[in-house]
Amino acid sequence: IHPSRCFESFGLTIIEAMSLGTPVIGFDTGTRRDFIEHKKNGFLADENIQDLIKVIREAEAYEKYEDLSKAALQTAEKYSEQKIIDRQIGYYKRILES
Repeated sequence: IHPSRCFESFGLTIIEAMSLGTPVIGFDTGTRRDFIEHKKNGFLADENIQDLIKVIREAEAYEKYEDLSKAALQTAEKYSEQKIIDRQIGYYKRILES
């Protein structure tokens, strides 16, 4: 559960959890929706505790945990160290070639 209500530029703890196949529950605020897809690799809650509790209960009863886990791994893979390095090198190459 990612209970922070603060805006963050990047959800490192979300990606770290997903890299272990752990779906994440978080508030639908800031960049979290860039990483968490509701009922695909985790769950998003409105920015209040009551909705978070409701979503946690929904997640506990969710029957497709294995699908969530696989999707979480796939999401984290997009942000693996090697993928980020390759993307950065690609940016530099395009800059140098232009």
